[in-house]
Amino acid sequence: MFFLFLKTSSFRSLVIALVVFAVLLGAVIVGHLNIKKRGNELIENQKLVQQQQNLVSEYNRLRTSLDSSSEQREAIKALTLHNDEHSVVEFLSYLEGVAGQIGVSFDTKTLEIVEPKGETAYLDLRLSLSGSESQVLDMLRLFEVLPYHAQIDTLALRRDRGEHTTTAEVGLHVTVTE
Repeated sequence: MFFLFLKTSSFRSLVIALVVFAVLLGAVIVGHLNIKKRGNELIENQKLVQQQQNLVSEYNRLRTSLDSSSEQREAIKALTLHNDEHSVVEFLSYLEGVAGQIGVSFDTKTLEIVEPKGETAYLDLRLSLSGSESQVLDMLRLFEVLPYHAQIDTLALRRDRGEHTTTAEVGLHVTVTE
């Protein structure tokens, strides 16, 4: 009804204005939806970038930890008795050398690598020590603080008062690795 009072040129201008308004409104709505869609894509991409950065940070942390522990791993590896003849010979040489420094006679009675089913293998070492009481006790203390995973399995001490010597029969279990 309002349109009836308008002149034809005014009516045409109004229609054109409404069409232009509708087109512009449609363009604004499409632009808004496009911006919203791109914003959601940006948020997802930011999450992916953050996850990637977290992975890189974790990798770098683990790499630094691995690098810093390499010396410790090498030290532990050097203190591990391996299940091979060379390692066992080195271990016995070490014990004999220390026994010589302490002044204890060192005699290996038996030497066997035992591999119990389902358990860790170990070197079963039976030996005899002889010397003064303090020397033998010093050697036994050494067994307690060996830089290897070891435990004294059996121990028998005998003292010869006439000769002032002490003899120790020792059973020692030393863990071995492959």
